[in-house]
Amino acid sequence: PQDTAITSVGRYLASAPSIFPNPAAGSALITVDQKSTGMIEVTLIGLDGKVFTHFRSEANRAAAIPLDLKNVPSGTYFVNIVCGPESYTSRLIVL
Repeated sequence: PQDTAITSVGRYLASAPSIFPNPAAGSALITVDQKSTGMIEVTLIGLDGKVFTHFRSEANRAAAIPLDLKNVPSGTYFVNIVCGPESYTSRLIVL
């Protein structure tokens, strides 16, 4: 089961983002359904708090954002996705 925490879904996000595949090896795809085009911020964080990836992307309403995992060691991570004031955190397992 995928652990998720949604701080709010409503004004900016039409639904919670998803990450596929999970577990993942090499790459994963984050799908985001926004109510309008806007900036998405993605952070990949290790269990120890170390940030492995952080980027911003201008995304259309329905966006598929690639997440490069080639240089990320195997383990469990948190993916934090921010759209406006709304935030979503999901657990991701990297093989």
